[in-house]
Amino acid sequence: MRVLLFVVALAGVAHAESKTKRVPDKFTKAAGDAFAAATEMDGKGDLRAALALYEKAHAISPHPSTIYNVADVQRRLVLLSQAIRSYETYLAMTPDAKDRAEVEALIGQLSVTPGKLIIATGDVTDRDSIDLAAAFVLVDGEIKKRPGPVPTMKPRDRPEIHLQISPGEHVVDLVTPLTYASSECSLDPGGQRFCVLKAEPRIDGNAVVSAKNRRIDVVQERNGKDLVYKRFELPAGKHRLLVEDRSYGCAPLPIEAAGGNTVSYAFINTDEWDGYKRCRTLDIKQHRLQFEP
Repeated sequence: MRVLLFVVALAGVAHAESKTKRVPDKFTKAAGDAFAAATEMDGKGDLRAALALYEKAHAISPHPSTIYNVADVQRRLVLLSQAIRSYETYLAMTPDAKDRAEVEALIGQLSVTPGKLIIATGDVTDRDSIDLAAAFVLVDGEIKKRPGPVPTMKPRDRPEIHLQISPGEHVVDLVTPLTYASSECSLDPGGQRFCVLKAEPRIDGNAVVSAKNRRIDVVQERNGKDLVYKRFELPAGKHRLLVEDRSYGCAPLPIEAAGGNTVSYAFINTDEWDGYKRCRTLDIKQHRLQFEP
């Protein structure tokens, strides 16, 4: 926390790196009063009240030290996306800040803080609810949970799967013996996000293809139906599915289909720039999801 001394009541500014434009005395006094009250609440550990008062002070009379304190309280409340924006505002207001490297490092640290993704489905009255205990849960093509018991969580009194994962956009796939669901779910740094998936009660097939990039198409034959985000049936044996990236041909996707209670799963992703006039380099993850008879 940084102590800001306003012109009316106090004499100086701690750690303020840029001079602010003078404002009418009534605004300076109102901002100073709000800042002093915020500092008191901060010292008492009432962070919600402190945040509201710091934000009020900054709205009345913007100041680098005030927005820094806003960011600091947001960080302690684990409102990390908001804290990052406030720290960035502080740096924008103080181009020559002596602590720029320190604040930039803190922003970098906060931006990669894992969050909690909560996987849920409809309740028992919903025909399209999914049996989470029977499901493989995959996030961006990685198996995060295999079939097994799922606890009923308070306060919603429903089965939920809690996953600690990196912030950003993610593709969540649920594969059960009977059906399949897929959803894109985003997560803020240090945040919490509910990802609710539902599906038709029965979707047959021994193969699933998923992807993080919606401009990738997978077909069995030229002009065939796109298979991405689908569960479909393949004859037992090895296959080479056709892959297109923005209409550019890519190397085929090899996939081996099995019978019985096994589902062959493939996930396709690319981090390359989408301006290349060619198929981008694709990262492919594959699994054989084996269910109990």
